[in-house]
Amino acid sequence: MLAGAFVFLAIAILMAIYRFIGTNPTFILVAKILLYLSLAAFLTLLIVHVLSSAPPTPDDKKTLPL
Repeated sequence: MLAGAFVFLAIAILMAIYRFIGTNPTFILVAKILLYLSLAAFLTLLIVHVLSSAPPTPDDKKTLPL
């Protein structure tokens, strides 16, 4: 889940660059929309990752049969 958050962060950074460099007004609008959507997805996934419970600790008494 954290890897997905960083993918959305990379997309947001790329769209921010295109927003400031782009000359076509339509492309700037699309870049702005994708920037805000990617930032929202990044922050949502980051918060979910931080607030999710940790995996249970392994129990030494339980062993798998071979």
